[in-house]
Amino acid sequence: MNNSGRGRHHLGIAAIAASGAGALLLVWTIRAAGAAAVLQGIRRLGPGFIIVCALGGIRGILRTVAWRLCLDDASLLKFRRAFSAYLAGGALGNITPFGWLISEPSKIVLV
Repeated sequence: MNNSGRGRHHLGIAAIAASGAGALLLVWTIRAAGAAAVLQGIRRLGPGFIIVCALGGIRGILRTVAWRLCLDDASLLKFRRAFSAYLAGGALGNITPFGWLISEPSKIVLV
């Protein structure tokens, strides 16, 4: 296995660890807020909850497409990789006090 293969393997492990940490953080947040309160909020929004989630997803997809269109050769950056970087960078910006100061540069590093 060459060095690039090892790097990808370590990235895979890091992605699994980050996903696990994210899931634990979600469970902790729901417990801290109270599952009943979270469900009540979702019920209060009704179908609007699905609409808000869909709009957020569409926004991410469109931003990823626009990001790829800025390249001379969009085939150099696969959609999946760009979308993953968009999501991860946005998450870093949301969970740290640095906001866009960490969000945008991390997207570049992640692609």
